[in-house]
Amino acid sequence: MDSDHVRLSSLPPSSLRTHWDGSILYQTVGFLFDDGWRCVRTRRSRGSFFHPSLPPVEGQDRSLSPVGPHTHPRGGGVEGGDVRDTPPTERHTETGRGGSKGEEKEATTHGTWTEPSKPTSHKSGKRSSSAAEAIHGNDKVDMEGELTEHMHGKSRVRVARVWREPSGAQYICEWEVQAILLSAMEHAFLHGDNAGMTPTDTVKNTVYYVAKKMKQRCTAEEFAIEIAKHFVKEYPLVSQATVDVEQKPWKRMQVMGRPHNHGFTMGGTELRTAQAVFNNSGLVKLSAGVKDFMVLKTTQSGYVGYLIDKFTTLGETTERLLGTSITASWAYSTPPRDTEKAYKNALDSLIEVFYGNPATGIYSPSVQYTLHEMSQEALRRVPEMESITMRLPNIHFLPYNHEKSGVKFEDDVYIATSEPHGTIQATVTRRRARL
Repeated sequence: MDSDHVRLSSLPPSSLRTHWDGSILYQTVGFLFDDGWRCVRTRRSRGSFFHPSLPPVEGQDRSLSPVGPHTHPRGGGVEGGDVRDTPPTERHTETGRGGSKGEEKEATTHGTWTEPSKPTSHKSGKRSSSAAEAIHGNDKVDMEGELTEHMHGKSRVRVARVWREPSGAQYICEWEVQAILLSAMEHAFLHGDNAGMTPTDTVKNTVYYVAKKMKQRCTAEEFAIEIAKHFVKEYPLVSQATVDVEQKPWKRMQVMGRPHNHGFTMGGTELRTAQAVFNNSGLVKLSAGVKDFMVLKTTQSGYVGYLIDKFTTLGETTERLLGTSITASWAYSTPPRDTEKAYKNALDSLIEVFYGNPATGIYSPSVQYTLHEMSQEALRRVPEMESITMRLPNIHFLPYNHEKSGVKFEDDVYIATSEPHGTIQATVTRRRARL
C-alpha cells in the first residue's frame, strides 16, 4: 500500500481529534495500519465549519463542512488526500474497530483517548482554561496564567516633512516612528473584546496627522512629544504613550560654492534618535541620542596591561587604529527649552573628546576609558542631562604582515574587519549633591 495516498474503500479504523484554541480549530484524522499510524492534520479558521464537540460560533452556519470519521478536514472525502507519516496525538476518540461512532475506547499502546471538553465562550474570559481542558481532558492541571503586561502600537512608520520658507529656502526631515500605547485594553486579550481599542492603523495615520500640524520646523524630540500627547489626550483608555523617532541625516547640498535652496544629500550613516513618554498625569520624560555614528582615528590609541593567558592572541600595542560606531542615548531630567541646542552640545562633546585637538589629537588607552570621558563631558555641557548610556563596538583594523613576500607592517596596511568586534557599553549618571 502506498504510504502517502490511500483510497476511502481501503481505510482501516480511524479516529478524529479536535483542538480549539479560541480562534482556530485544529483537527487530526488518524488511521491505524499494520505498520503504524498515518494521520492528516489541518487547520480551519473559526466560523467556516463546526464539530459536534464545539459550541457554535456566533453567526455560524452549522450546515457548513460537517466533519465525520472519514471526512477529509479540507473538505470532501479522504480519497486522494495526503496521508502523512506523523504520529497521532495523545488523545482522540476512536471509531471503527471494536466500537461504535463516538464511543470512547482506551488504546493500550497510545494511552487514554478522550474527547476534548467543550470550551467555554471566549466572552467568559476562560479561553486559556478551555484550551487546557481540551488538551488534558479531566486532569486537574493548573494551566491558568495571569496577564501582567500588555501594549500595542505601530512600528516603522516612515514620514517626510517639508517646510518652505518665504525666503525660498526649504527644509526637510525624514523620520521613522514607533508609537506604543499603554491602555485599559485587558478585555481584548482576555475576552476577544475590542471595544474602545485604538487600532494600530489609527496609530499610523496619527503620525502623519501630527506631522501636518507641525507648521514650524521642529526637532525629532518635539515631534515625538506632540505624537505622545495626542494619543493620551485624544483616547480615554490610553494612559501612556511612548514614541521613538529616528531621523535620517539629510544635509543641504553645496552647489557652485553656495548652499542650495532645495537640494539635499545624505550626510552620513548616523541617525538622530529621540524618545518621548507622556502619561495621563501630564508627565513628560524625554531622551535623545545618536545611533550608528561611525568614527575613526588612525593614531593616538593603544591597549596594554591586560590579562594575558593561553587563550590570548592579541598583542599589546601603543599604536593602533581606533574605529567604532557610536550609539548613545541620554535622558533629560527635564526637557530642554532648546532641544536642538542640547542635542548639538551633547554630540559635540562626544566628538571632541574622541578626537581631541585637531592638530595633536588625544591618546586613548582603551575604548572603556574614552567612553567614560566622553560621557562625563556630555554631562558637563548639557545641564538638563540626567544620564547617558553609550555603546562603542571596537571595530578592528588588523596589521597586515606577509613575511614570505617581504611585506613588513609599518603602520600602513591593515585588514579591515567588521566582525567579530569588541562590545563596550556603560551608563554614567549625574551625581547629585547629598543634602
